[in-house]
Amino acid sequence: MAPYRKDMEEETAIAIANELRSQTKQTFDKIVETDWRLTQHNFLVNAGGSAAALAYLGTSAGSKFAVWSLLCFLVGVIASGVEIRALLAVYNGLHNDALNRLSGFMNNQLPLEKAVPIAKITKIPSRVNHWSGWVAQISFVLGVVTGLKLFLSCGS
Repeated sequence: MAPYRKDMEEETAIAIANELRSQTKQTFDKIVETDWRLTQHNFLVNAGGSAAALAYLGTSAGSKFAVWSLLCFLVGVIASGVEIRALLAVYNGLHNDALNRLSGFMNNQLPLEKAVPIAKITKIPSRVNHWSGWVAQISFVLGVVTGLKLFLSCGS
C-alpha cells in the first residue's frame, strides 16, 4: 500500500508537496498566459481581417476573386481561435488536477502513488486543439495557393 503524507518522513513529504505546488503554479501561469494570448489574438485577427478585406476588395471591381482566399483565411482565423480556446481548457484541466492532487496529498486522502498527473486528463480539449491547429495551418496554405492561382488566372 502506498504511503500517505502522514506516513512519510517530514523532509520527503515537504519535497513532494513542493513539487505538487510547483505543478499548480506552472499550470496556473499557463492559464493566464493563454488567456492573454487569446485576447490579443482575437483583436489582431479581427483588425487584420478587416484591413485585408478592405485592401483586396476595395481596390477595383476585378479584385472580387480575392473573396475565395479571404474565405480560406476566415476559416483559419476561426480555427486558430478555437485552437487557443481548447489549449486554455487543457491548461485549466491540468491546473485543476494539480490542485486536487496537492489537496488530496496534504489532507492524507491521496496516497503517494496516485499523486502523479493523470494521463490524458483533458482528452477532448487536447483533440480539439490538435485538429483545429491543423485546420488553421491548412486553411492558410489553401488561402495563399487559391489567391495566387486566381490572381494569375483572373487578375492578369
